[in-house]
Amino acid sequence: MRRPPGSGKRDQERGLESELRVVEACRLPTRPPWMTKVRRATRIEDNSGIDVVVESDVGTLLIQVKSSNLGKKHFRPRAFLGIALVVVRPGDTPEALLKKVVGELEPVRALRLEARRNWRARLVERRSPPPPPRAPPAKSTRAAAPAVAARTAAVSKEPSPARAPGVHWIEIRDAVLAVLLRRGPGRAHTEAELRPTLKTASLDELIARHPSHFVRHEDGTVQAAIGLADAYALRLARCWEPLPRPVLRQLLTLLTSLLAEIGEPVVASELAARLIAAAREQQLSTEQVERVLRAVRRADGWEPVRGAGSPKALVRPREWLRDAAQAEARLDEAARAAMGPFLPLDEEAWAAALGYIEAKLRSPSG
Repeated sequence: MRRPPGSGKRDQERGLESELRVVEACRLPTRPPWMTKVRRATRIEDNSGIDVVVESDVGTLLIQVKSSNLGKKHFRPRAFLGIALVVVRPGDTPEALLKKVVGELEPVRALRLEARRNWRARLVERRSPPPPPRAPPAKSTRAAAPAVAARTAAVSKEPSPARAPGVHWIEIRDAVLAVLLRRGPGRAHTEAELRPTLKTASLDELIARHPSHFVRHEDGTVQAAIGLADAYALRLARCWEPLPRPVLRQLLTLLTSLLAEIGEPVVASELAARLIAAAREQQLSTEQVERVLRAVRRADGWEPVRGAGSPKALVRPREWLRDAAQAEARLDEAARAAMGPFLPLDEEAWAAALGYIEAKLRSPSG
């Protein structure tokens, strides 16, 4: 049966509205404590059938949103990957939608918790040291007493085992993606090859936390599910808070103009307030100003002034911050330095990542 003209656009608009309603519901104050953050899926995640991403105490949980039961029939549950289905109806209130989301994600979270407990139990069992050999029986109590005392003293002097450091899963994700994509996106790696990069982290748990980024084959090898440009974009969006290039240049021009008017050293908070006021006159937001100031701080654009006798934080701008073009170049260099395990960068993939982020930032849903 042929669909009426314009029905595809209406379905797309309805689907977007449903996704936004789910995101709004997941941000209610009544959400469970394990639900920490929520956002709409990126383009890469959307291509994998993901609409909404929930950050939780067991990692990333994924939601596919449907506006009717029609699409539910074709949904293939993938609970271990953390993908759940939520059907949004027009009459659902935000509280009702939150209840639906929690009801669908609770079994996925329970499965993750069980997998984590089992993994930790196996790890403890594998790391448990063998029992010490028994000492030969002493011939006499008098002769054995000093030896026992010496052994007891030696044991008491041994330091207690250090607690294992926590795993930074996002950094591990980026490091593993860098290894997998270094020689091209099609090459698969064994767990033994990835072990120096994983360190103490579990490869199974990494894949469970980021199922849209890795593919595990039947032979146990692992392959990247995204390309190098997409991996760059993920890293850059997390570490650098990029802005559209015209907005960045506009704010850097405003900043250099203010620095030319203000004597040094400057009070950091007062400079920020003046920059926000100037930006508002040009229809720029406070959030955009704060992003640029954070980028300048990460690029070491301010030199702290000590011993000035003022209770407020005083800073002196670096020379390159007084020229908008030089400042833009320095921020670009700092953005490259933030790429960490991906260095040195592939220039073609880097340009593609910057272009993708630029387009994403300009789009209304970005």
